[in-house]
Formats: sequence, structure tokens, C-alpha cells
Amino acid sequence: MSHSKNNNAFFAYVDYLKSTPSQSSTSQSSESIAPLKSQTTSSGMSFTPEGSPAPSKISRLLRKAKSPSPAPGTPSIYRPTTSKASDRFMWTSPFAERRNEKLLESMTKEQAQRLFQVSIASIEQSTRDSYAAGLKHFNDWCDANNRSEEERMPAAGGLLAAFLVEKAGSVGPSAVNNWMAGLRLWHTINGAEWHGEDQVVTLVRKGMKKLAPISAKRAARPPITIEHMTILHESLDHSSPKDVAIWATSAVAFWGCCRLGELVYPSKAPFMENHYVRRSAPLAFASTRKDNVGRSTEYATLTIPWSKTTAYDAVKISITARPDDPLCPIKALRRHLEVNANVPPTATFFSYVDVLSPHGFTQLDRDSVVERGNGIWSEHGMPRVTGHGFRIGGSTHLLLLGTPPDVVAMQGRWKSQAFLVYWREIESILPVFLSAHNSSEAYVAMTANMNAYAQKHGNKKS
Repeated sequence: MSHSKNNNAFFAYVDYLKSTPSQSSTSQSSESIAPLKSQTTSSGMSFTPEGSPAPSKISRLLRKAKSPSPAPGTPSIYRPTTSKASDRFMWTSPFAERRNEKLLESMTKEQAQRLFQVSIASIEQSTRDSYAAGLKHFNDWCDANNRSEEERMPAAGGLLAAFLVEKAGSVGPSAVNNWMAGLRLWHTINGAEWHGEDQVVTLVRKGMKKLAPISAKRAARPPITIEHMTILHESLDHSSPKDVAIWATSAVAFWGCCRLGELVYPSKAPFMENHYVRRSAPLAFASTRKDNVGRSTEYATLTIPWSKTTAYDAVKISITARPDDPLCPIKALRRHLEVNANVPPTATFFSYVDVLSPHGFTQLDRDSVVERGNGIWSEHGMPRVTGHGFRIGGSTHLLLLGTPPDVVAMQGRWKSQAFLVYWREIESILPVFLSAHNSSEAYVAMTANMNAYAQKHGNKKS
């Protein structure tokens, strides 16, 4: 092709961009899993039936025509403008289109699209929204640095490292982790090799962590302590169906080391039918064998359909009684089932009877639990906490009681290395737990137990 023809084709493409500022993400993104058949116009320019230039030919022309770097965020045939952050995972690339063409040799277009949809559904919507920032930052950086579409997928380790170092000193490790997780997911769903574990990238990420500004370092989230739980129990109205449900949720979350999102649904998130535990969920009460003095311990097992670590592989939450303790989660659970017995089996598990509701009940949500607790704790001069505080506080309190770390890790459904990472987070908030309920001796014993746990699972030091 002559230089003149190159320029003509390039300027035809520029005219196209000017006349078509942004494509709807709905129509074009849904088709991105399969390449669109192109047709050639009288000018020799190749277009798709929908009016978009054929990506393969345009990308070749753009590489030959020495064009200036596009402004970051400029709409692209590979990256249509999207209204939702998570839709960025439908962005494509020359590599992805070649892979899609290969897929269509063994399956229909509909099957290929279904493959993409099911694959992306493996990641929670909220997680995709968080990860999507990585795709935008990376592609904006590539635009600004005149990196070709071919280079972006699969992205070489050196390219990823170059992208990251430009952000060194301005962002924290949490943002970097999210960006890289998003880019890895984008590569994975498009069948591209991932080089984000290359040594140069690993070194850069370690360096960025040390150079992160203080403002980017997230403060440790305050835990919910045994004092919080005592004040909450004493302040709630245990004749109120709603307060009974809130206490049962709080007790199970604290002693079961659960995420609130595993027990109740977030208020602002769309309700997903198969995501939340129902009143009809399998719930079994049992007792341990009697010990030498004839005592046994009651416990319950509640099966939940979803957890953050297992997704939709159902897991069982173990809830152990605490005899003679007003904070006993088994007592709280039985009281909830008694007071809120008229809730239908299709309702979420911690729904409560509500005579003002046209349905006769209301489904308890995360905000209701957290806001009720914070209202009470604020009255007692305690700082506000988040729902995650139940999981942090419960696990730490069990450790301080002398519960073996392996048991606590199993209770909270942590893998060994993940629990060690969690322990390093807990260390920064341990002073909060050292009170009349938890002596310094308990702290020393817990630290020794965790050091032994770390050595057992491959770390010399916790």
C-alpha cells in the first residue's frame, strides 16, 4: 500500500471518529466477544455492518501512520465509552479478536458470548466495579505514551512495570492491587497470557508499597470488641422483632467470624435471588459428646449459599453455644426463630415480623444492623465501626480466649496464608482489645500461639 493510500485511509478514520463521538456500550460491548464481519466501501475502507471500521485493518493503518498519541480516555474501536465501570471488561484488543475468531471455529457466536458472560459472572459485581479502574488507568497510560493496541494484550512484564512506576509515590498498595487484579482478570477472560507475576513487576510493587504516601495508607478498621457486644445486647429491645433479628445477626457474625454480607444483603445493592441465605436454609442443632464430668456443648450449623471466598459453593457456618453467657449466639439464634417464626421460608434468614409492612415482614439489611449498633455505641462514647468489625473483633476475641489459631482460621474459613495476612492487620489494633476482659497475659499467649501457627505454615515470623 502506498504512503498516499495510508494517509487517505488514516484521515478517513479520523473523519469517522469526528462524526461518531462515542458508541453505546450496550450495543457494541455485547458483541465484543465475537468479531463483526466487515465489508469494503467504494473508497477501499473496510467497515462493519454497524458502521464501525474493521479493527484489524485500522490498527495496521494507525501503526503505519505516525499519528500523535491520543488523549487519555479517547474513545476507541476497542474501548467504547461505557456508562458502568464494570462494562470495561467488555473492552477488547487485537489479540482478543484473533482469539474470538479462533473460538468461532469450534462454537457459535451465541455460545462464545455465553462463554464470556458466564466467565465474567464468576466475579462479584462489586468486585468488578473496583477492578475496572485498572483497565482505565492502564489504557489511559498507554494512550499517553503512544503504546500500540497490540502491546496492551498480552501486556509484557516490562510494560506493566513501566505503567506502575509512573504512579509510584502517589498511590497506595490497595489501589495497585486492585488495578493489577483488574488487568489480570481482563487478560484471563480473553485467554491472554499474564505477565504480572514477572520478577520486575514484583519488585516494582514492593517498591511502590514502601514509597506510598501516608495519605494513601488505609487506617486499620476499628474492630467490634466484646465491650461493643455487651453494650449492644444490654441496649437492644429483646421484645422487638427487629432488634431480636439484629442481635441474632450480630451474635452469629461476631462468634462465627462472618462477613455481614454473608448473612444479610447490602441495602444499596441489587437483590440477587441465589446470593442470600433463606429462612428455609438447612439449619441443624446438635451437641458434642459429654466430657469427663458429663458436660456437652450445643452448636448449630447453618448452610449459606454464598461466601466471598467460595462464591456460590455453599458453605456451613458453625455456631457454638456459650453456656451461662448472655452473649451466647445459640440463645440469640433460637430467640430470633421464636419471635420471628411467622416469616415465610422464601424470605432471607434474618427477616423479622413487621406489622406495618404489607407483606407482614421486612428483610433485614446490612445498613440496619450497622446503623442500629453505631447509634447505641455512639451514645456510650464509642467510635463508629463498619460491618467488617464483627469479623475482625470475633476472630481476635477467640484468639485472646486461647482458641487455637487453626480453629479460628477454620471458623472464619481462612486459608492458612490468608489468615497470617489477616493477623498482621489485627496486630495494629490489638491495644483496643487489652481491657478488663482481655489481660496482657492473654495477649502474650495469643502471640505465642500465632508465632507457632506461622512457623507451622511456612513463615518463621508472624
